[in-house]
Amino acid sequence: MRFELAKQYLTQLMGWDDIEARNELQEVDLMSDIKYNSYDQYMPGIKFIGNFYLWLSQFDNLDDRKRMYGFVKKYIIYINSNQISHLIDLLYNTKIIPLIREKVVVDYTANGEKVNKFNYRRLDNSPEFKLHKRKTLFIGLSDGSHIDIIRRNSYLDNDQVLTNYYPDDNKIEELAEELGKSVDVGQDATKKFESIVLIDDFTASGSSFIRQKPDGSFGGKLPKFFEAIHNNPKFRGVLEDGFDIHLYFLIATQASMAYINQMLDEYKKQHTWLNVEVECIDMLYEDAKFTNHQDAEAKAMMNIIKDPRYVNVPAFTEAYMNSYDAGDTRYHLGYKQCALTVVLNHNTPNNSLPIIWQPKREGSDPLYPLFYRITRH
Repeated sequence: MRFELAKQYLTQLMGWDDIEARNELQEVDLMSDIKYNSYDQYMPGIKFIGNFYLWLSQFDNLDDRKRMYGFVKKYIIYINSNQISHLIDLLYNTKIIPLIREKVVVDYTANGEKVNKFNYRRLDNSPEFKLHKRKTLFIGLSDGSHIDIIRRNSYLDNDQVLTNYYPDDNKIEELAEELGKSVDVGQDATKKFESIVLIDDFTASGSSFIRQKPDGSFGGKLPKFFEAIHNNPKFRGVLEDGFDIHLYFLIATQASMAYINQMLDEYKKQHTWLNVEVECIDMLYEDAKFTNHQDAEAKAMMNIIKDPRYVNVPAFTEAYMNSYDAGDTRYHLGYKQCALTVVLNHNTPNNSLPIIWQPKREGSDPLYPLFYRITRH
């Protein structure tokens, strides 16, 4: 769809006069150029303006369209690739480098040397810093972890970075071999990894990372990874005794961080060998949850969002449906009822309101996604 033609259709759909059209289309152009056109899941030739028109077309009357037009302008929180890259830089500079510096200070102290822990130039240029950096294994927990960016920006060795948190034995052997040959490791006694850094881009509920089943066992990415270490002698063999694990999220909600820490506390009661800490770089404000907005405008929007005509229940996955308690049919609120208005440049979380991301219905039904979501897990 040509962009100018899409603008004409949008003007007609919204009933704008010439002055309104000029003002509103300038804002739409600004939103498109600065952020929304960069959404990775858009098909070639169709960008935000075309999707916006088709999405607004699904609402039956002009008042509803105006409300949902305002919803997009006011409530959508879009995080673009530049912002993600900035968060990754912050992760390395504010979390990982200080972690390595602490280990260097411990080395100096153990050798009886006096060291100023704030003398970053000395610490960062020391052989000990290179040693501890090389003995840190970096692992991405999903395709949204952007582990490739942190590898490039932080000058990491290819053989200390994993894109798969469940590596096979051949890859584990390769990690061990390359670590042993590294000049940064030198004459280190163990030639094993001492730290694992797990990275993911986003968590809203935390349940995909760890959850407790009715029988008391645990599921999710983290238990699967922990068990891969504990149950695989080769994996365990490339790690020092007492190794530590640091889990970092680029973006998280307060609720998810509290939940993950609570579940990890329970998990560690059964697995006392585990030493893991969890942090995030950017915590979402509570107003990212749309149900926290209780003014008349937001309530009117919610009446539209929860209208069964605009909720594509058959398209929801089994995991999505199971995230609701029995008898709760408020499927318009997103996975685990998080009700977020967040869109990441590479994908839209299913914790966000489905009105934003749910796929088109079959046939001639006009339901249409604004930011189409690709299921990741």
